[in-house]
Amino acid sequence: MFGLSASQDDNLPLMPALPVLGKGISLFKPNNSGSILDNEYVHAVSSGGAAIYFALKSHQVQTGDEVLIPAYHCPAMVEPVIELGAVPVFFSITESIKIDIDDIASKISNNTKAILIPHFFGVHQDIAKLKQICNLPKTISIIEDCAHAFFMSPVKDEHSGDYIIGSLTKFFPTHDGGVLISRNKLLEGLRPLSFKQELKAIYNVLHDAVRFGRLKTIAWIFSVISWFKSSPSVAYDAESSQPEHEPEKTNNRYLDEISLSASKACKYIIAHADFKSIIQKRQQNYHYIINELAGEDNIDLSLNQLRQDFIPYMVIGRLLNPQKHHPLLISKKLPIWRWENIYPSDCEISKQYSQSIIQIPCHQQLSSQELANMVATIKICLQED
Repeated sequence: MFGLSASQDDNLPLMPALPVLGKGISLFKPNNSGSILDNEYVHAVSSGGAAIYFALKSHQVQTGDEVLIPAYHCPAMVEPVIELGAVPVFFSITESIKIDIDDIASKISNNTKAILIPHFFGVHQDIAKLKQICNLPKTISIIEDCAHAFFMSPVKDEHSGDYIIGSLTKFFPTHDGGVLISRNKLLEGLRPLSFKQELKAIYNVLHDAVRFGRLKTIAWIFSVISWFKSSPSVAYDAESSQPEHEPEKTNNRYLDEISLSASKACKYIIAHADFKSIIQKRQQNYHYIINELAGEDNIDLSLNQLRQDFIPYMVIGRLLNPQKHHPLLISKKLPIWRWENIYPSDCEISKQYSQSIIQIPCHQQLSSQELANMVATIKICLQED
């Protein structure tokens, strides 16, 4: 009666690249520890990119200032810098996805105001060594990007940045959310969500789960909503339905979005998630994928950490023939990512990695069947000559 199930969408990958709502969220608050949330002065913001923006703004980065960013990056690292009118300066990385401290030192100038140091895929960067070699003045702030390393325990000041940022959507089944850890309590510019926005956040979390076949008992609700939206009898012009004298909205949609606090739905999920079970499941999935793909000729898995205590974000696969195999993988609707849209720089390794490195999900909400299907499909694609 209501058309396609809410879990069916031809534009979706076959399985979620990031966690969706399912098991692991309790009515009670678990006794969680061992994450960046254990630091003081944790601010809940709308995303990891928003956390970078507020870290830069808190350090008074402004037009003309320079911010050092790794040449291998996602756009969310660069957008906040450009939004503030500052200049991104790109430094090199090594083949082991470590920051090139010597290159950083060579690119520090009188205009340098901040350095963004990401722990790529959870691989720890030596911030203490960076501080020692570069002899950084207090005017230069280090922003420690833990978007891939949420479960990194607090460390001493000399080993950590002046600000620490995190991304909640990468580790938890929430549609929004980031964290900023600062050295003071105040964070200016955050706005609470409206009641409508809070409802939308709840809807998005539930809808994401239903689209990927979770929460099947409520899937019919979204089928009904989808039917009503598509029905000519209930269609309406969203713009014409607005009040005539509604205040004009700002054209800067980016600034509007990053200035919001994390939703209450996001905060509830984080407070009620079982960190221990999430970590165990991620580790289990991570090592399963690596072990299953270890014998394949056309992919290099050497960038992954094989320690049993390592807490992963995603499995790192370096395609040896990306021009051939990446399109094949994408054609199979696999939930893999590639940081292909990097800004130009003089770092050849970053250029190569932007085309060859794929990120394979290993999050806690992947079922055993989904993992097996994903690995089997990757193998088939890699065996194409």
